Amino acid sequence: MNDKVRFGMVGCGEIAVQSAKSLADCGAGEIVVAMDPVRDVADDLARRFGGRATTRLEDVLGDARVQAVIISTPHYLHAPLTIQSAAAGKHVLVEKPLACDLKQADAMLSACAKAGVQFAVLLPLRFEPTVQEAKRLLAAGAIGKLVGLQVRSMSAKPAAYWRGGYSGRVQTDWRLSKEKSGGGVLTINCTHNLDVMLHVTGLVFKRAYAEYGNFSTPDAEVEDLITVNLRFAGNEIGWLQSGSAIHGQEFADRLYGTRGQISFGHMYASPLRVFVTEPFEALQVKTWNDIALPKVDTRAVVIARFAQALRGEGSVPVSGQEARQALEIVRAAYLSQERGQPVEAPVRE
Repeated sequence: MNDKVRFGMVGCGEIAVQSAKSLADCGAGEIVVAMDPVRDVADDLARRFGGRATTRLEDVLGDARVQAVIISTPHYLHAPLTIQSAAAGKHVLVEKPLACDLKQADAMLSACAKAGVQFAVLLPLRFEPTVQEAKRLLAAGAIGKLVGLQVRSMSAKPAAYWRGGYSGRVQTDWRLSKEKSGGGVLTINCTHNLDVMLHVTGLVFKRAYAEYGNFSTPDAEVEDLITVNLRFAGNEIGWLQSGSAIHGQEFADRLYGTRGQISFGHMYASPLRVFVTEPFEALQVKTWNDIALPKVDTRAVVIARFAQALRGEGSVPVSGQEARQALEIVRAAYLSQERGQPVEAPVRE
């Protein structure tokens, strides 16, 4: 008996190739329909990973074999496609960010709840072994009481990225548009970082104040440099700095406690670095400890757990409601500069 979940791929561009490969590698499901408005792109993904190719959404949503969809499209299409998929009775796994704004996000959550379908978001970095170990160490008191966190992500995206992504697989200008993308480096990149930090710490967002601008990315309506000050409900503070046109890469995500700190590598790769001031397990005191951990395909982990949830084996890996928490911080930051003042939770748009 074949217990693999049968998926329809909605959008077959750059990120969809990664999801299709992870789906094949984890063995939890199979593609039965691959849809993209660009026929050659749909044909290519179907040829490489299976299923029939189409340019019509109705060929996915109207196919009784399709149990769930993976939506890998420009951000502004996440909401309408999720709502349509839910109405057709399909479970939904959508790429990050959840949506361009909170109104869209809430409409997606409502549609999936009304239809009784499972809804999850592809935020795989929280499943990195370094992230899981940091969560364990923090909960066990290794660095004492958490007082703050930092997200620092600086890089320089090539000019070609804005119209073709990193692969150039599909030529499009949606990333340049604020309406279609929802934002720049904060939305596109730091959604991952914020999700990881909220997952590890369990912090509840309270307030944000931001400054941002576009300094080096011609034709873009979105920011390429941003700084955000954060306050959380337990009085913890956070600061985020990110740029997509900063030459000389710099990545430094950290958790600060009363008895030490935890430092993550770029994209949460191994090793995890931990500094403690009091004895804890095998960690050396008052020096940096490098904890080497294996690399895993976290995208495959998310897809496999999503498939398991559809079979009644546990809950979805990152629910839409969980993903909304990171989006709320993103939206608070943007609204802060627009309004010229800090923005408090719950964020009203």
